[in-house]
Amino acid sequence: MKRAAGLFLCALLAGASLLPAGCGALSGLFATPTPVPTPTPVPTPTPTPTPVPVVAVAAPPEAERFLSSLDTEPYERRETGADAAALAALKFDGQAAAVLYWTGADGEGEAVEALLARGVPVVVFAPEGADVPEGAVCVRAVADAAAQETLEAAIAYPPHDTPVRLFGLFTGRESAACLAWQQGVAEGRVYVKGAYYVSEAEGQTAAQWMTGRLEDYYPGMVDGIYAETAALALGAAEALLAAERADMEIFCADLDDALLELMQAHPQLIAQAYGVDEAEAGRLCAALAARLIRGEEAEEAALTAAPVTPAPTPTPAPTPEPTPEPTEAPVQTAAPSPAGSARP
Repeated sequence: MKRAAGLFLCALLAGASLLPAGCGALSGLFATPTPVPTPTPVPTPTPTPTPVPVVAVAAPPEAERFLSSLDTEPYERRETGADAAALAALKFDGQAAAVLYWTGADGEGEAVEALLARGVPVVVFAPEGADVPEGAVCVRAVADAAAQETLEAAIAYPPHDTPVRLFGLFTGRESAACLAWQQGVAEGRVYVKGAYYVSEAEGQTAAQWMTGRLEDYYPGMVDGIYAETAALALGAAEALLAAERADMEIFCADLDDALLELMQAHPQLIAQAYGVDEAEAGRLCAALAARLIRGEEAEEAALTAAPVTPAPTPTPAPTPEPTPEPTEAPVQTAAPSPAGSARP
C-alpha cells in the first residue's frame, strides 16, 4: 500500500515537472505573430521644369527693321527698349543671351561688361569704330566709303554743274564727312552755301538753321544738301517741307528707319542715303545669340553699307480710249413721189 502510494507520488511529481515545458511548447505553436510595420509611402517629387532660355534685347523702338527681323524663337524674348542699364539688370533663371543695338549712349559699355561678368553672352550691333567691350560678339556696320561716295553722288547728280552749290550739315569739323567736304572745296568741286556743325550749334537745331538759310536763297540758287547723319538729314527735310521747297535734294551719308520712311513718302526730297541693311543685321544677331545659348562658338560678322535711292515711282499705264460701238447705217427711205407724177 505504501509502495503504491509512493509510486503515485513520484508519477505526480514527474508530470508536474513536465507541465511547464509542454505549455511552453504549445504556447510556441499558438503565439500571436509580431506585426510587421507598414512603410510610410514617400511622395514622388514633382520634376522641376527646365527654364526656357531667354534672349534679352535692348534697341530703340525706331529701329523697326532690326527688331522685326530679330527672330528669337523658340526662346523667350524680353525687351527693354533702348535702356541698356535695364538690360544689364534683368534676372535669368536659366540660359540666356543678350542683344544690344549700339547707339553710343552713355552706359552701354558698362551694361555689356556687367552682363559678361555674370556669364551672360552678349551680341552687339554697332558701327565699325564703336568701342564695344572685349568679350562681346559684334555685328559691325562697315561704312568706310559712305562719306566720300555720298559727296560724289551729290556732285554728279544731274543736272548739277561743277562746282556744285551745297549746304553741309555735320556733327563736327573732324568727321569723315566734313573732311571729304573740305577736300571737295579745295579741289573746286564744291561751292559752299553754308555749313552747320552740331558741335558749334549752341542749341540751334539743324531744322532751325536750315530754315534761316532757305530764307536767304530763293529757288535755283542752291543745288543740294549734304548731310552727315540721318538725324541731320531729317532736320533739313523738315525745313524744306515746311517751306514747301522742292528745288534741292538731300544726300545723306547715313540711313535709319525714319529716313528710309521719309524717302519712301517723299522720293523727290531724298536723292540718296547710305547705310547697311538693318533687317539683315537683326537676323545675324538672332542667329549668333542662338549659337551662344547652345554653347557653340559664334564669330563676329560685318555688313558693308551701300547706297540707297528712292524706289522709282511707277508710271501709270495710259488709260485706253474706249472703242466706239459700231452703229448701223441708217435705212434710207425713198421720198414719196409728188402727187400726180407717173412712176417710171
